[in-house]
Amino acid sequence: MKQNAIEITNSIPLSNSSVLQCIDEMVEDVEKQLIAHLQVKQFALQLDESTLRDNEALLLAYVRFNNEGPEEEMLFARGLMTDKKEPNIKKLVKKHQSQGSH
Repeated sequence: MKQNAIEITNSIPLSNSSVLQCIDEMVEDVEKQLIAHLQVKQFALQLDESTLRDNEALLLAYVRFNNEGPEEEMLFARGLMTDKKEPNIKKLVKKHQSQGSH
């Protein structure tokens, strides 16, 4: 007996928490892979600032490296709670490094 796609899809138990957990695990795995690449390769770090609709400043960090060709990945995006002066931005980058990939 064949079931249609809707019946099959509806029979799969998915809760928001289980889907969120799977997404979190995938994100953590991707972050670990990126950090592993950066630990053994030379890379360039690019910092950009963006402003959200509510005038919140956001610091975006990108890395560029060679991995069978040039690649660019977002390393992190963090809100800037203080002013946008260089010492505060350096402090935020160092804080990210000390916390690992989270």
